[in-house]
Amino acid sequence: VGNTIPTVAQAFIFMTAVEIDPVTLVSVAAAASLGALLGAGVVARLKRNRIQLGMGIGLLLVGLVILAGLLELLPLGGEADGLSGWKLVLIIVMSFIFGALQTIGIGFYAPCMAMVYALGMHPLTAFPLMMTSTALLMLAGSSRFIKENAYDRKTAVALTIAGTASVFLAAFVVSSLPLI
Repeated sequence: VGNTIPTVAQAFIFMTAVEIDPVTLVSVAAAASLGALLGAGVVARLKRNRIQLGMGIGLLLVGLVILAGLLELLPLGGEADGLSGWKLVLIIVMSFIFGALQTIGIGFYAPCMAMVYALGMHPLTAFPLMMTSTALLMLAGSSRFIKENAYDRKTAVALTIAGTASVFLAAFVVSSLPLI
């Protein structure tokens, strides 16, 4: 809930900074959001041990995708700025799953980046995909946590304020610093 507004700011920054196929971007982001919307409704009612089991399974799946890339069973990176055919279908399905897992605490960035690399996209395209998908899935998922009153308001407000300030600091101040 608290990281939604900072992540929306990141999404706008990366959508304008990195070229990416709009069909891939919208498809992945929509799938992740739908996964988060459905996942948050389930996660908000789960007991701690079930959440821990879900996190373990999710992290194992991400590890297997990364391992497949390292063993050259899947390619690692490429030059594509979008996907089509079976690769687009695969990343949409996986984004739905990752969106649901994000609400259980897995996170979306690492699994998304692993899929981008494994499917032959340029590594920079991971950033608008990750940020836009996460922004939308956080909007969808956090609405369920708010409805279920399954979040801490003070923490959410603190994360929103500090996170938004940090995003703009990183985007506009840190990026302009000389790297010598």
